[in-house]
Amino acid sequence: MLKRWQFWLLNAMASAVAAAMGVSVWAQRANRELQSELTQRAQYLQQSAQLDQVHREMLRALTLLAQRDQDEALRGLLARQVPPK
Repeated sequence: MLKRWQFWLLNAMASAVAAAMGVSVWAQRANRELQSELTQRAQYLQQSAQLDQVHREMLRALTLLAQRDQDEALRGLLARQVPPK
């Protein structure tokens, strides 16, 4: 038979373990959500880099076209859209 202080000590320890398990479950869920958000941001950055390359290629092609055809309207459009370096 447990003494009274042993009983309460075991109950306190069991409560501490249960609380630690709850914190652990909460931390795992929060970590999973943060990992998901990080993955989404990384995907966004990668897609943005790919689109930037396509954008640069399009501008280069339009610039060459404007020079070849001496198209003043296209040159004006490009001048308004492309910020100076």
